[in-house]
Amino acid sequence: MFVRASPIAIALLLPAACAGAPEQQAATNEVGAEAVPAADETPPEPAPLPGSEFLPAPLRPDDPSLAPSAAVRGALTMLAEGEPRPAAVALEAERRARGGNEQLAALQGWALTLAGEAGDAVRLLRPLAEDGGRQVRYALARALFAAGDRAAAHRWFAGCRDSAGAGAAADFLPWSAEAALAAGEAEAALRQLEPLLLEGPLEPRLALVRARALARLDRTAEALTCYEELLQGPEALEPARWNEAGMVAFRAALAGGAAEDFARARRFFAEAARLDPQEARFRFNLACACDWGGDPERAEAAYRRALELRPGYLEAYENLVLLLRAQGRGRDARRLQEEMLRQPLTPLELDRVYAVFDQPLPEAEVGASEAGVDSERRPSLDAAGRGQAGGGGGAAGQAADDDRL
Repeated sequence: MFVRASPIAIALLLPAACAGAPEQQAATNEVGAEAVPAADETPPEPAPLPGSEFLPAPLRPDDPSLAPSAAVRGALTMLAEGEPRPAAVALEAERRARGGNEQLAALQGWALTLAGEAGDAVRLLRPLAEDGGRQVRYALARALFAAGDRAAAHRWFAGCRDSAGAGAAADFLPWSAEAALAAGEAEAALRQLEPLLLEGPLEPRLALVRARALARLDRTAEALTCYEELLQGPEALEPARWNEAGMVAFRAALAGGAAEDFARARRFFAEAARLDPQEARFRFNLACACDWGGDPERAEAAYRRALELRPGYLEAYENLVLLLRAQGRGRDARRLQEEMLRQPLTPLELDRVYAVFDQPLPEAEVGASEAGVDSERRPSLDAAGRGQAGGGGGAAGQAADDDRL
């Protein structure tokens, strides 16, 4: 359950009625003064259907023609009792009997989404949403979100936000913040979380959205503070979350070169590896943090463990070969190459196995006894088990959906 924002009270100041007001107005008109026009009153919003209070506020139907329908009341009861599939069937029948009704379609789409059929909900709602009301737009946004198309959901959340009404913020802000982040709108995601932050600490899911948004905006120090707080709670049991925090810390370390930043990255990656000792990418990322942080002995051990867990792990092989060559251990590097050549490799992978020996070492590394941070070797963290060879910026956030920064 998301943290709910407090409703916004709207005070309407209306002119007070008083005895003799008509006569007073008449007297005013007699002396030629202009009469003050009556203030326009904002018509009240239609009341939602009885029995729909359990629904998210932007979804609650308010079409008075639906109130007498026993079928609609029955469908709402089924939804309230956690039976979305029969509710969807009943709403489909009622919608067809009426020749179409967009609020019924919104309820049907919601029921389909709850029943795990978000794709069907999207197909039902998309043709109606462009000219539809807030109910159908909100239902489509949630269906797209559930279907995994969060970038598309962002548009529809934005389209129904202004008409959702006061007090509905908690029903769309958490979802729209995630959708905004997926659409690449990190600033928008942070803005949408601000009202919820005023109510107190964010729940872990939204705290993660905030940490990722800050990281994408290169507000790394703030992001790491968020990750540190997040990893004090239930997320501490998630190895992928420690790995994700390690990626942000490693990026900060590369930008600043401070030893304590590399130490923090090592700590995060080490905890991820401890929680999931069979995951090769966590060992590889730990090795990178040690390698670029000036701890070659620990880096070598972590690279070798990654290769044990995944014998064809080319990124670990390439980095370890460079590390061994930098220490003047060419024979050890050749033995590692022989081991890699025993793996079933594609022609392109074979090229990489040989090419790493053709790569010139930075002058500062030749014959060095320690591997420090250097600007010519570019690290390439593995965020999702698909290492980015050649350093093409993997440390900056190349990742799968479960770890994307």
